[in-house]
Amino acid sequence: MSRMATALLLAAGVLVAGHLPSERVVQMLWLWLPVPLVMMAWPSRPLGLARWLAASWLLLFGVDACLRGYLFTRYGMTHESSALLLALANTQPGEAWEYLLGHAHELLPWLGLLSLAVLAAALALRAPAPQGPSRRRQRLVLALALFALLSVGLKGMRRFHPLWAWPGVALAVQQQQADWQRLGDQHRQWRLAARAAVPRPVTEAATVVLVLSDSVNPDNLQLHGYPRATTPALQQLRTTLEPPLAVVREAWAQDASTIPALQRLLVRDGQHLLALAEAGGYKVWWISNHDDLAVKNIHARLAEPRMHMLNRSPGRRSATPDAVVLPRLREALADPAPLKLIVLHLLGAHPYYERRLPPGSANPFAGSDDAVDAALRAAGRPAWLIDQRAAYDAALRHHDALLAETLALIARSSATRRGWLFTSDHGQEVGHERDHAGHSPDTLAGYRIPLLLWQSEPGSVPPAELEQRRFRADSFTPLMAALLRLDTPLATQPPHLLQPTFRWQLPEEIQRLQPKPRPSEP
Repeated sequence: MSRMATALLLAAGVLVAGHLPSERVVQMLWLWLPVPLVMMAWPSRPLGLARWLAASWLLLFGVDACLRGYLFTRYGMTHESSALLLALANTQPGEAWEYLLGHAHELLPWLGLLSLAVLAAALALRAPAPQGPSRRRQRLVLALALFALLSVGLKGMRRFHPLWAWPGVALAVQQQQADWQRLGDQHRQWRLAARAAVPRPVTEAATVVLVLSDSVNPDNLQLHGYPRATTPALQQLRTTLEPPLAVVREAWAQDASTIPALQRLLVRDGQHLLALAEAGGYKVWWISNHDDLAVKNIHARLAEPRMHMLNRSPGRRSATPDAVVLPRLREALADPAPLKLIVLHLLGAHPYYERRLPPGSANPFAGSDDAVDAALRAAGRPAWLIDQRAAYDAALRHHDALLAETLALIARSSATRRGWLFTSDHGQEVGHERDHAGHSPDTLAGYRIPLLLWQSEPGSVPPAELEQRRFRADSFTPLMAALLRLDTPLATQPPHLLQPTFRWQLPEEIQRLQPKPRPSEP
């Protein structure tokens, strides 16, 4: 077999391997075909410009196949997925490198495939040119190449061409970032809608602390029956607080990544929770341990001038501890305003899990060889994933101490009426359903979230009954509106947990994953 034929077969193999999961193999081969046809029939000097262009073409399609193959098999995404665009727009340069380091074990097969694409390009570059093709053969090949090129004129085909698709992604990312910078008009609309929805301020003094965390899966919380002691501090508070802390047994996010998940939590029917609270007379704080452009511009700026973005080391490897929010929380609790909503936005158990532990602290679950490790081994999970589960559980145990401190602070507060609510933007897959640790839009673990609620005054629904109810993220703003006692229809209409006429419907995002009934279901 000639060197040129080997190069083209390798390149075609990479293309098929990368696109086969997305069932676009034929389409991508058709877009790829014109240049290989010409390469097989047209002579060019071995190191001439035409040969460099042809080798670059093979490499371009190879890189594209590896990128799309990884995105599809790992996240179920195409290059046009809105979740991908949001993630890229909200990623700083250093975070991309950190992501590559953290997911090296998942990238290795694709890097191997990419090396084959590089080899194909190198072989094509050095292959001797075809000798003496007949004019008839050249005309036939040229006709086929021109016919294949016509597909680029079709929008349905063109948008998948690497030379069209990835520049389009870059432009969409730039547009998204520009949109986030121009959110002033959206904020004004939210405030106008809130003033119309809340015509009268709340008359009774109240302080409510809302803790929004990141990547916390309740299946790993001791409060939910997990065998490891991941929530000892909250367990202790649960036995002493009066009224008791309610632990909702089943709660679902409707997105598996931060930006869309927070949008579902904080915005309902064109109304933003922070704007509603402000219209109801609340003084609003946003105290964050995230360094996140999107969250800052979309949500946190509604709390200005009491927006405190405390994380100064951005990226997935940020080791800024969540305890950095405590001094600002104490300041806010001491503020004399009669109505206060204090939002704490925490890193929680955001990957990397080991970075969520205080410097120098030991992982209490590393090498424990306990029931969790045994169950993971029985499920066939690899050793690296068992280590990741131990790191994740250790992050949750550290997180538990901070949550308990925030709850204790509000419980000891002198405010007339006090409330505390904790949830996470989305869940986390750490060997629960597949050999993966991280965000997961294609498993239930990516959507499972905790919901804990405490009120200084007994609510209309007893905690024991509240715990058996089920929660979905798009009912969060109505739930908070009721907790804040805002005079708005959003606070009184079902479905949300505090309504006596509570109704439940499993989110469509979860239905597609076909969840099995859980023991906690009534």
